[in-house]
Amino acid sequence: MTLSTTERLHLIRTLNKLPKSLFSEILFAINPPSGTVSGSAAPQAIRTAELLEWVESPVGPGLPALKAVLEHYQVESSETVNPTKHPEPPTSSQSNENKATHSATETLKFQTFFSRKRVVFGAVGLSSILVAGGIFATQFVRSEDTHSPVVPSPAEGGEVYQKIQSSLDKPLDPLYAFEKLDENIEKLAADGSVSAVSLMRELQRSFSGFPVIYGVNNTTPQGSNEGIKRLSEGSIQVAISSRPLEEEEQNQKDLRSLPIGKDAIAVVVHKDNPISGLTTDQLRRIYTCRITDWIDVGWTSEKAGEDYLGINVFNRNPSSGTYEVFRQAILSEDEKFCGDNQQQSGSSFVTWQRDETTPVLKELGKFGIYYTSLNHVVDNKSLRILPIDGVSPNAETVLNGEYKLTRDLYVVAKERTYPEVIEFIRFVISPEGQNIVRQYHIPIYNLE
Repeated sequence: MTLSTTERLHLIRTLNKLPKSLFSEILFAINPPSGTVSGSAAPQAIRTAELLEWVESPVGPGLPALKAVLEHYQVESSETVNPTKHPEPPTSSQSNENKATHSATETLKFQTFFSRKRVVFGAVGLSSILVAGGIFATQFVRSEDTHSPVVPSPAEGGEVYQKIQSSLDKPLDPLYAFEKLDENIEKLAADGSVSAVSLMRELQRSFSGFPVIYGVNNTTPQGSNEGIKRLSEGSIQVAISSRPLEEEEQNQKDLRSLPIGKDAIAVVVHKDNPISGLTTDQLRRIYTCRITDWIDVGWTSEKAGEDYLGINVFNRNPSSGTYEVFRQAILSEDEKFCGDNQQQSGSSFVTWQRDETTPVLKELGKFGIYYTSLNHVVDNKSLRILPIDGVSPNAETVLNGEYKLTRDLYVVAKERTYPEVIEFIRFVISPEGQNIVRQYHIPIYNLE
């Protein structure tokens, strides 16, 4: 595919006008090799030229892939940006008015084919957004400080996928960002998310290619952060992460990730806790110790009983990917969780020493609150899952975007990796693997 001079100018202008954060998000989607495009400190015009040079090179994905990403976003303010039609410049008075209202009212709608949570985009390649037949198109709406996913139905996702694939010269391999090494391994060592331990145990049983080890000595996984650290150090070949890769991890450590499913973070209390639910603001104030009494959120003093205590807040260990996603979902950038072991009028705040779930749930008691992967608590009769902002977590509310405390699960490997790693990842995103994902989380690829 070639562009006319006018089309190329429009495309360059569009890329040059993008906010740096959105330009970086597009880079994450297109996923050029490390060093191909200069960092965010470089002039945007230079970064645009470098990006286009790589996209059109023999090893790049081609202009259709870039246009496929760009054609799925627009700026909703005084103008609409389109890769093939550059808007007329505003008048001086319009420009001043736009600047005055921009920071408070501008909304970016960015439709693309990879999954991401509030604030943090997954550093995944275009490979992860063009997966045969069933990937969902995901729309993100950004207001002043939120990123709320709204996922169309599978039918809509399939139609969008077919449209994009039909514009490409040949289908993209979901694992195209990984390069296969010429050496082999006898077994695959993996570590990472505690939230994915049940999923990984079932994948271990079902995958017959070669032994797969998950966690230290195939027992306890160490959490997303530690898994990614061990992967970058070379002690394992695969990490399972419940958070997206950071830019440094992708660029300096040569790691690549692929989403394998979606998950909800459930907020849980004792089954006898009578409150009907919490708002996001109440949850934030509880985890910053601004609310320390259940009575302030609906537990009447008549029902409290003689043994009543304040709110006993349990927080996950910072090594947990769930911790990081939850922190970014409920706290502003300048806020921090309450300090460890802080006690006020019978309430307490404890950060657990390890990234684990079952021991914390056993200690929760009548007045505790905690958050964890939905699959860990959905069948626990001693607990109650709280609606947040009036919405309970389930597959439907996660996929339609009504429930906001959601995240993706990623499989992470080095860019140059073993054939066995690629074989295992292909199994996870295959229909057989995705039906296993469905037992514990929400699949995002074809089930047939």
